[in-house]
Amino acid sequence: GIAFGIAYNDTPTQSERFNAWGYPEGPESIPVIGGSKPYAQSNELERLGVIGTLEWAPSDTFRTSLDMYYTDFQETQLLRGIELPLWWSAAQLQDNYTIEDGLVATGTFDNVKGVMRNDINQRDSELMAFGWNMQFDLSDKWLLETDVSYSSMERQDIILETYSGTGPASDPTALTDSLGFQMRSGRGALFSSTLDYADPNLIFLTSPQGWGGDIVPDGQLGYDNRPSIDDELAMFDARAEYEIGGDWLASVEFGLNYQTREKTKVADEWFLALADGSNKAPLPSNTGFTDLSFIGIPGMVTYNPLDVINSGIVAQVRNPNADVVIKSWTVEEDLTTAYGMVNFDTDVGSTM
Repeated sequence: GIAFGIAYNDTPTQSERFNAWGYPEGPESIPVIGGSKPYAQSNELERLGVIGTLEWAPSDTFRTSLDMYYTDFQETQLLRGIELPLWWSAAQLQDNYTIEDGLVATGTFDNVKGVMRNDINQRDSELMAFGWNMQFDLSDKWLLETDVSYSSMERQDIILETYSGTGPASDPTALTDSLGFQMRSGRGALFSSTLDYADPNLIFLTSPQGWGGDIVPDGQLGYDNRPSIDDELAMFDARAEYEIGGDWLASVEFGLNYQTREKTKVADEWFLALADGSNKAPLPSNTGFTDLSFIGIPGMVTYNPLDVINSGIVAQVRNPNADVVIKSWTVEEDLTTAYGMVNFDTDVGSTM
């Protein structure tokens, strides 16, 4: 007997996300929005799955089957948005704020330096598995069965952040925003901006807040995180059963199982800096526009973040921190199990 199946799906989705940094104690000891990280997100998920089974019984005393499975999974997330440091930054809340239900509900922050984010998350995962089973009827009483199986998984992720803005944190002449806000129940904040984030002539590849300045002078232009995982598992199982056929003792069974596994994770993480050592550079030539009207900002200039990496404009500076170094590891395991058991088949009173 032969069975074969194949499945493929391609699923695009879009979403609008609002994330608040939190609500710290603000003016008059009243909570106020600490910052915001909204995104317009586009996803594409592709999955291919293949399965097959082959069974063969050349005689009454021998049967065998082979099962195979393969799947390839690819997902891409594009995230475009403006991270807006507010109370938890050098921005100043003006005196025109209002308070409702114990929260600063409306107001204006001056000297806002937004970090425009063009990020991408990619995952490519491949899994393969097979199993081979054989059954031998050695006699009317003896049954021998073996199983051999193997599976492997490889996964590669790209978690890439790129930053842009009106200028580096160290530049006092860089344009800042006067950002009005209105808190909405269940939907986060609605902003009103005085800065045109969609004008490519105002925006540069730079570090508007100077994040990562202890590693990259004047701050990082983003972060490139590329973890990879390899996982292999093999198993051999052999068991024999002798049928006794008594009034209460049905059979005895014994077997041996061996498993070996190796799993490795490699963590590669880098800060991004301009290759020429400067603190700002023009945007890639191929730019677009993303609508951010769901947070009140008409839109922002956008680009493919992979173009920044592939163009050679930026250099990767490996993250030397210990918490990154210890993310890489390897696990090896060998497990052998031998067992024996007796199978009973009888009634105890009125209960089987």
